[in-house]
Amino acid sequence: MSRWRAFAIHLLISVLIAGSVAAVLFLVWYPPKLLGFAGAEGLLLLMAGIDIVVGPLLTLIVFKAGKKSLKFDLSVIALAQAAFLAYGVWTSWVSRPVFIAAVKGDIEVVFANDIAEEELAKAKDPAYASLPWGKPKLVGTKLSASQSVDSLFLAFAGNDIAQRPELYVPYAETAAEVLEKSISIEDAIASEPRLNEAFQKAQSVYPSARVARVYSARSGAYMLIDPQTAEPLQAVWWK
Repeated sequence: MSRWRAFAIHLLISVLIAGSVAAVLFLVWYPPKLLGFAGAEGLLLLMAGIDIVVGPLLTLIVFKAGKKSLKFDLSVIALAQAAFLAYGVWTSWVSRPVFIAAVKGDIEVVFANDIAEEELAKAKDPAYASLPWGKPKLVGTKLSASQSVDSLFLAFAGNDIAQRPELYVPYAETAAEVLEKSISIEDAIASEPRLNEAFQKAQSVYPSARVARVYSARSGAYMLIDPQTAEPLQAVWWK
């Protein structure tokens, strides 16, 4: 076998494996409407670059038919690729979006490493006592008068409302508040003219959508929401 054929085979295998992993990340943990401001693009590109490019290139460099150490060399390359891919998947897992929470009329994306174990243990509803394994869960938040004061002090300590599952309620209970605070696409364009093209493109798909602000610990953007249910449809962000 020539080194170029070995390179082609390694490249094909790497593309298939990296493609399968990317499908899980894009379609499950980081759905398209969240990817742009979830802070995952850099990691995904780095993973693809190393697993698809560097591994096969190393095979091209070290491969020589009949070489005594060839099996060892290829094994080391494969192990290094597998280790980096595993690290990338693990990093994506522990920092994946887990909840999309409505907070005082805005929308906040909460990541797995934002919520402490002790906060999960305080959840009143068992549905919010553990982090979802798949797509992020849509929730609302409700506070009593005493909790509002308490949350102000906790926010200063870095423990925001959206990071406290004990305050979670079904999203439908807070949909009206989100809709009331939302604005039209035209008003969104007026306030963010640099996003004019992105908003118009989104409007062609969702002509009657409303626009809500969406935040995360990593970025901020706008979210098109359903005008009836306030459910998130598509994010529009600055790049």
